[in-house]
Amino acid sequence: MSNIPTKTKGMIAGLLLAVPTVIGLISHLNTLFILLSYSKDLLSNISLLFSVTLDLGLLALGVALILDKIELASRAAMGAMILAAGSVLMTIGQRFMGGPLVIISSFLYVAQYVLLFLALSKRGEQGRLFCLVALGVSVLIFVINMSSMRIQADGTDPEYSNLVNSFSLIFSLLTWAAYVFLAFYVADKEPKDKPVVAPTANVNRGGANSNMSDIEKLTRLKSLLDSGAISQEEFEAKKRQILGR
Repeated sequence: MSNIPTKTKGMIAGLLLAVPTVIGLISHLNTLFILLSYSKDLLSNISLLFSVTLDLGLLALGVALILDKIELASRAAMGAMILAAGSVLMTIGQRFMGGPLVIISSFLYVAQYVLLFLALSKRGEQGRLFCLVALGVSVLIFVINMSSMRIQADGTDPEYSNLVNSFSLIFSLLTWAAYVFLAFYVADKEPKDKPVVAPTANVNRGGANSNMSDIEKLTRLKSLLDSGAISQEEFEAKKRQILGR
């Protein structure tokens, strides 16, 4: 990907993140409106509200990458990390009812956004490493979720289950592709904590050494004049030569 401009990598990563996020946002909003109208389960409503705000955070991340605003993308990733953690904490009771696989998936879900935030904050080769680890975590979440869904799919319509699995796979593939482009995007960016090398004062030191050398020459020349080894005229001529006049 070295022949692809950095800005283009960020734009592709942002678009790949934005597409599934927008679809997920529409789905979550629709479900939220239904629950608010017919359900009095406060925990479920709050959990879904967290999901909607998380979608908005991820959408902001995608837009920031499209615009090549890495600082804004870093803040959006931090927001997504906090919202994901809040979502897990708010629904911890429901997660425990889902079994150990769902619990593990929930915490990996938060870890994924922590790694994204670190990737966008650190940048450079270190940022790319964080992004690739986030990709691995995302793949692991998908595998766990698919295993969990198979367990829960007993007795449900096979066509519906296949449709859900297909959409989940498509969304995951888009996300993974986004992470790949994001990894190369952050690698092209200057590391945020790169040490700044102070400019050396070679010229000044060189000038000082040169001046000291001229002073030594003039001092030696004056000693020769005082001792009578050279005449005043020779002294003046040599002095002009040393001083470059």
